[in-house]
Amino acid sequence: MSLFRRGLPSSWMTQIARFGIIGVFTASLDFGAMILLIKYAGADYLLATAVGFCIGSVVNYLLSILWVFRSGRFTRRRYEFTSFVFFSLLGLGINQLSMLLLVQSGGVHYIPAKILTIGVVTAFNFVSKKYLVFLE
Repeated sequence: MSLFRRGLPSSWMTQIARFGIIGVFTASLDFGAMILLIKYAGADYLLATAVGFCIGSVVNYLLSILWVFRSGRFTRRRYEFTSFVFFSLLGLGINQLSMLLLVQSGGVHYIPAKILTIGVVTAFNFVSKKYLVFLE
């Protein structure tokens, strides 16, 4: 863990780059879980999307506090995590609404819809985490 902690970035560009690297990894977990649940468990695409999103969000939080953001807004980690979960739930709402609109209303297949949705939610997540959770 000291490999991660040693180099917490202070510059905006470094934070964006690191958040992007973590985002690619956690989006892969999110996307992979969604595909597995749909193809092999027969899950509905909205349920599978929500489960994948939750898996990715928890891993994203852990990696974000280790490698991207300094703690600072909250003195206790549980308040920080609660705030993170709150904004992640807002992100989940954006995720689910985007998927619903793209797939059911727009007729887009769930895979390209998820790719588009990940981009929108990632932008929301970075801004909300940087300024509202970690107060950078």
